[in-house]
Amino acid sequence: MHVKKLSLLVTVFTLLLGAIATETARAESTVESFNEPILLAQRTAPREPRVRGVVKSVVGTQVLVELDRAQEPFLWVGVPQAQLGSLNLMGGTPVFLEGNKIVSLAPHSLPVPPRSNNFSSRIQSLWSDYESSLDRSSSPSTVSLPFDSTPATIPSPATTPIPIQGLW
Repeated sequence: MHVKKLSLLVTVFTLLLGAIATETARAESTVESFNEPILLAQRTAPREPRVRGVVKSVVGTQVLVELDRAQEPFLWVGVPQAQLGSLNLMGGTPVFLEGNKIVSLAPHSLPVPPRSNNFSSRIQSLWSDYESSLDRSSSPSTVSLPFDSTPATIPSPATTPIPIQGLW
């Protein structure tokens, strides 16, 4: 009985010392982290600007991209075979580039016509279009349908059912 109490006491004492040691180590690491400057934002290299382009041709793993708003209009980009398949790159595909790497697909964008910022002028132009469509009074055109004096005959069902081929 005396041995059980002793081993229980040693176990509790060991756990208590372990808890105290880990708590002091954790407290020291948090104190040290307050003294060190944070370098996470400085470790990453600055990203290159993202440029939009359109794929002109694909030759093996080389892709010719026509860049929008760039000094050099065309750029050859090396692309891994797996990325060619996953992005489904082919002529006419819009893409985004960072440096000399294709990053992702770009959305297909339609050219937007320039619009006036003046709301009242847009309302006036829409109203004038509406009034001009009313002035072009479209007379109702008459559609003549071919008139058949004989009524259409509806075939009557056969009195005896027709046997289905291959089932008799």
